Amino acid sequence: MTQSLQEHNGTPSHFPFSSCSISIDDAKEVHTALRSAGGLFQLVQREFLPKLNEKAREGGDLDARVVRAYLDQATAEAQEGRTIILRQHP
Repeated sequence: MTQSLQEHNGTPSHFPFSSCSISIDDAKEVHTALRSAGGLFQLVQREFLPKLNEKAREGGDLDARVVRAYLDQATAEAQEGRTIILRQHP
């Protein structure tokens, strides 16, 4: 039996999982996927962007600043999800 994150009354309402019913197992899976995504964005940023033959279109998906924003977003959401999981199961 998995516990729903919604069952925890101490979670602030601004957390993304607080208004939906999601199991701890699903939350852990999302956390892992977000961490993996962050790692992939980091790989693209470090290994592939410098090797492009053409300059990326400014503001496009391969713009270094946009890739960095994707990396930061995935990392931040993974950390927030981890915080919620730890509050559920200290």
